[in-house]
Amino acid sequence: MKKLMLGFVTLLLYTLVFGVSPEVKNVRFSQREGTNLVDIYYDLSDAEGGEEFTVSLSLSADGGNSYKIIPQTLSGDYGSKITPGKNKHIVWDAGADFDSLVGDEFVFKVSATGVGKYVPPAKTETPA
Repeated sequence: MKKLMLGFVTLLLYTLVFGVSPEVKNVRFSQREGTNLVDIYYDLSDAEGGEEFTVSLSLSADGGNSYKIIPQTLSGDYGSKITPGKNKHIVWDAGADFDSLVGDEFVFKVSATGVGKYVPPAKTETPA
């Protein structure tokens, strides 16, 4: 059985800005008890309005000095075409990426980069 222990993990918000102003805030995480799944929640806002973003996640095992771990087994609000909103949710299956991950100096880095204008779906109306 694979064992994963994420103790005293600190989250670090990190925003990259390339011509737009994405803001990642209110990041929080928890490991699901008895599993290797880690839930990461965050809020993503766009001060300029109407952008889509690419969201990425990396992990430091040395307290934030370097971010050499790139989680691979992710689902949820991760990758391209992520729209602004509250309580965005990434699920990391850390057990699929690592047989064992133990430590107390982990730091997550959530990054958002603008990729273009967001066009909301057209509102459809049913004629009476």
